Amino acid sequence: MADTWKTDIITELTQLKNELRDKLNKCYTTPITEISVPPAYNVDYSKGKVFKLTMTADTTFNFVKPPSGTNVVIELIIDGNFVPTFTGATMLNGSAPFDGTKTNHITLSINNYTSGTDDILYTIQWI
Repeated sequence: MADTWKTDIITELTQLKNELRDKLNKCYTTPITEISVPPAYNVDYSKGKVFKLTMTADTTFNFVKPPSGTNVVIELIIDGNFVPTFTGATMLNGSAPFDGTKTNHITLSINNYTSGTDDILYTIQWI
């Protein structure tokens, strides 16, 4: 019962991923596009919720935290055959591994952020 919230989050993230794919395919959402991502990249939720990024080296992704009590879902669409590191984030069970030879769709969820005690959870799926 203690892990029920994880199952709920996985279900919600999967639904969000499917909705996002539909929106991207219809050009409904314009992602923030970065041609070249540096070895350290700050993902700032206030600048957008969808980021299309190309890694040109192993990259550490840091997350600008939302205000306390905020729920945020961020979508990263990442290309590049390098190793990503997501600072302070935990991959949920059942997620695909990152594969730099494919386009990776990463859904990050920051739930009810409380300074210093937040959980950033993420899943990876290939698109």
